Amino acid sequence: MYNILITGGNGQLGKCLKDAYHNYDLDINEIPFFHSKNKNDLDISNEENVKTVFEKIKPKIVINCAAYTNVDLAETNGYEDACKININGVELLSKYCKMYNSLLIHISTDYVYDGRLNFPYCTVGWCVPQNNYGKTKLYGDDKIMLSGCKYLIFRVSWLYSEYGNNFFNKILSKLLLNEFEILNSTIDEISCPTNAKKFAFSLLKICENYINNQIDEKKLNRIYHYTDLGLCSRYDFAKAIQDIVKEYIDSNIVITPCSKEKFRTPAKRPRYSVLDVSETIENFPFITFNYWRDNLKNEIKNIIKNNE
Repeated sequence: MYNILITGGNGQLGKCLKDAYHNYDLDINEIPFFHSKNKNDLDISNEENVKTVFEKIKPKIVINCAAYTNVDLAETNGYEDACKININGVELLSKYCKMYNSLLIHISTDYVYDGRLNFPYCTVGWCVPQNNYGKTKLYGDDKIMLSGCKYLIFRVSWLYSEYGNNFFNKILSKLLLNEFEILNSTIDEISCPTNAKKFAFSLLKICENYINNQIDEKKLNRIYHYTDLGLCSRYDFAKAIQDIVKEYIDSNIVITPCSKEKFRTPAKRPRYSVLDVSETIENFPFITFNYWRDNLKNEIKNIIKNNE
């Protein structure tokens, strides 16, 4: 029996994985799919809890979506909680994945990079996090690589979907309210949006191919990048959301460009965190990558259609 365990199943990516599992025709749909929705199901920082879940499920694959993601709070009084989940919890998962010979698919972040380059980051070197969140995620990546378990680490940027408290949802909700407002959005934060639903489907394709022994062992135990194609600023992203929404409803929102200096936050964000996805494209040819605007248009179209 090939079981798949999803940690953090009630988060944005966890919900998208659940949708993808039920909505797409994959060989993997015949395989039991277990979601840990919250700490009552699985607290990855609690060894007894982790041990019990692994003994019960004996997962072939673990997709770790559990993470502490409050970037600003991690800079202040949330740092210990961030370490507990992003480092200690990941270390425990790695330990039990090794014991049970499970493949660990771990989701990491572009915030491990310093943002000082002007060209896409490759998967080796240049890891100088600018905030505590990025540091804890980087240390978690290191724990996996040192554990001896089989793994795939995917670093993603600007993950968005209809679920969760993300930049996309904040802009879209204001546009759909259709009340006059002036919004400022930064032109000097540059990366690439990643559609969480498309990413979830790609992860399931990886699971499917791994279970069917169609992924060469040489492609495992590596860090990969995953984003949609292209790049944009936060301002470009916000304006693109508005332009697409205008195809369906009028918009009274005015979006204006500004510098990130206008937003004083406890945590520093990388100025530039575009990720080079060429290795992922080369090693997983069964995954289709789309331009970020195309995925964005499909996401908004589906949301508006479902809300009619």
